[in-house]
Amino acid sequence: MIDFSNIKEHEIERPNVWTCLGSPEDFDSLSDEFKDQIKFLDKEASDFLYKYFEASKYHTGPMWEPFEKKNFKYVEKISVGEDEQKIKKWLFNRGIAFSKWVYVLPNYGNGSLIMTWKMVIKNCESLFFADDVVIFDESNQWCLSYWHEDEMFFGTINMTDPEVGYKEVEVMNEMEKYSGYKHPLKEN
Repeated sequence: MIDFSNIKEHEIERPNVWTCLGSPEDFDSLSDEFKDQIKFLDKEASDFLYKYFEASKYHTGPMWEPFEKKNFKYVEKISVGEDEQKIKKWLFNRGIAFSKWVYVLPNYGNGSLIMTWKMVIKNCESLFFADDVVIFDESNQWCLSYWHEDEMFFGTINMTDPEVGYKEVEVMNEMEKYSGYKHPLKEN
């Protein structure tokens, strides 16, 4: 059974077709250091990730407004028609560690990947170009969604899974009875 602890065991060789990272030759031209931070996944692992994404309810709206029903407390948006350096800076400022492995789901069903956040930033021009792409990790605390009309959304603090941080939320709810307490998950 596939889960986040063994998903890297489902790595496959680079496909001999175009991927969200470009042509096979584009991938082959990357340094070995960068290639080691990008893993293509087999069909079984891809199916797991797409089913997980669907069950997570990260998206509650259409791609042009993916976090419509407030499943994330904070949503930031940027137009990716802007220059590459601005997009890289925006991605860098999301506060995700370069070494963090994330799951990349291109165009809903066209072969998923895992890569470090550093590779997301490095390859932003090819990742966020023509097809819709979703990126997340197993924390259930954030999701990056790119819509092919040059819009990128970043939602944080997942409000859909009561198991995630349940005790911490209970403590915060209890603290509301104290005057001046600002609940970080509610409008104040």
